Amino acid sequence: MDGRNHYPQDIEATAHEASEGVRRGHVAAFAVAGEETERLVVVAERSRAALDAQTVIGEVRSAISRNHDLAAEVVLVQAGAVPRTSSGKIARRACRQAYLEGAFV
Repeated sequence: MDGRNHYPQDIEATAHEASEGVRRGHVAAFAVAGEETERLVVVAERSRAALDAQTVIGEVRSAISRNHDLAAEVVLVQAGAVPRTSSGKIARRACRQAYLEGAFV
């Protein structure tokens, strides 16, 4: 993004460490085409201890901005919404496709 390499697992770790409202290990970070450049999207599952959704989103955005110098669109979804592979890993491509199809609205 913007000529720099960013690893999704680093951004995902920042997101779930940013707020108790995010389920640990249930975050997907990926890039989508923007008007002029790629933009970062982070889809995170809401934890049971989640505070107000806007508070959680703000905490995650702030942490990503501070730690990675990136602006992110953060989508907070219900538990079980982030797709996984058959081995239990986060399926980033499937998550990206679901986001582009509007499944997380």
